Amino acid sequence: MDTKSADLAQRKAVGKQHLEANRIEQAIQVFAQILREYPADIESYLILGDCYLADGDPDTALAFYTQAQQLDPQDSRVLRRINLAQVEVNLGEGGKTMPLAAEMTASASLAMRSKQVADLLERLANRPSAISEADVQRAAKLLEEILHSPHPALKVAERLDEIDELIPALLELNIRQARQDGREDLAIGLENLLQNIYLQKEVHGDAVESLTATTSELAEEPLRILWIDPLPDLPLIAPKVPIAKLSELDCQFVRLSPNQVPDLKGFDVVLAVHPHGDPGSMEWLAAAHGAKLPILLYLEADFEQIPLQHPAFELVGLNNPARAKAYSAACWLADRIVVPSEAFANTLRQANFQVTVIPPAWDTDDLSNSKPVRPRHTLNIGWIGLGGELEDVFQVKRMIVRVLREFPHVRLVIAGDVEVYQLFDSLPESRRIFLPIIEAEDYWYALKQMDVLLLPLRNTPFNNSLSEKRLMDAGGRGIPWLASPSPAAVNWASGGLIAHSLDEWHTYLRQLVLDNDLRVSLGNAGGRQVQLRSLNLQSRLWYHLLRETIHGKKR
Repeated sequence: MDTKSADLAQRKAVGKQHLEANRIEQAIQVFAQILREYPADIESYLILGDCYLADGDPDTALAFYTQAQQLDPQDSRVLRRINLAQVEVNLGEGGKTMPLAAEMTASASLAMRSKQVADLLERLANRPSAISEADVQRAAKLLEEILHSPHPALKVAERLDEIDELIPALLELNIRQARQDGREDLAIGLENLLQNIYLQKEVHGDAVESLTATTSELAEEPLRILWIDPLPDLPLIAPKVPIAKLSELDCQFVRLSPNQVPDLKGFDVVLAVHPHGDPGSMEWLAAAHGAKLPILLYLEADFEQIPLQHPAFELVGLNNPARAKAYSAACWLADRIVVPSEAFANTLRQANFQVTVIPPAWDTDDLSNSKPVRPRHTLNIGWIGLGGELEDVFQVKRMIVRVLREFPHVRLVIAGDVEVYQLFDSLPESRRIFLPIIEAEDYWYALKQMDVLLLPLRNTPFNNSLSEKRLMDAGGRGIPWLASPSPAAVNWASGGLIAHSLDEWHTYLRQLVLDNDLRVSLGNAGGRQVQLRSLNLQSRLWYHLLRETIHGKKR
């Protein structure tokens, strides 16, 4: 079995385990991710259709079965399911019937007619369910006119709005040409670019912004941003605001000294990071609100739920009434709150706050600038964290020790928290290693020491608010991971396995140790997913949000 087949079989097995345990939503997540990477897999379309049919949604089920039929019109499994789904649809319409042939014809265009299905397929494929053939033809005609024009540059300038509108179709044309020329590498690169465009839509939650929008925005006056970050070294493995990249986009950040009184007339917007940890920062925030300056508040995690034992608790935990009041005030003073995870955003939205999700970004400089790693002859499984997750690791300790005892060539790497390292005192020192994390490069050096990353997280509100940064960083290094079913792991999905029980922790960890092909295929899948999280894209999302917030306040 080749690497791709092994990867596909393993992931289907995980999805089917979810189905057997009646975890329908998790199964949908697994098979949706499979279809992102294996869009011609008929069985995944059928299983997704079965999930929605069982959930009482025959229209959506029929859309998936129709997609499968387009791949193999003669497959009897598909035809039986289409018939069954069509009966369910008819019953839902009050028993109205029509000839089967006509029904089959109608179902073929169902995905294009139903917004519900189109939205679903867009979410699964990370792009709209289809770029219309009409747009592709328009794009081809436009290219032809530009190429044969005596003044191509002038023609481009004249048709700029149309080019902007047809960017997805133009990319689709190039993807087709690359495949026709046998350039699969180029086709994959172009598909990643197309998915990057739709990532902007996913993050903003509305229509895809024009790729030239940022260019037009840059023609405006530079942004002067009052930067409030009283705790820049907060002990959290979490994404940061891309200050350096935003500075390249004409953003001027001004950071004040602790006792300085700001002249707020000189600023366009305030960007505050965890101001509730510092009384002076809260005074600046209140003054900015009084001066009607737009305020963006960035929160890396749900500090209302941070555990007592977390190293950041004394700095940002709401362990006294004054800080709790400051945290609440910061949220209410902000025109918009920015967070790195959808689960945390949903918590804040329930309290009626305006929230935008800007997910973590992958910065290749982080890894290339870290210390070199010596060659090794062991297979290293590892955990990395700055504290507060002792109980999370303890719940899977027995499974980890069991695998280490079974495989003498496996070594355990613990980075960041010495208490987690001490959990494994029963192991000889030759089988475990501790790596402290003092500076940023220590984090990347520790990650380089791992062949499999472990991320056990209990189902707690704080853990559920965390972003997928560690999983993303592992993907950037090509490291497969094994994780608990936290929202971050379920949403990221690519590059690893999710264990829902202690038995699965042991089974999957053992499998990752034994199967090099599985490790490689998962690592490659994580690497592909990381390409959708470029630092350039993240900085443009931030820039757009800053401009949008300023304009919204002026209106």
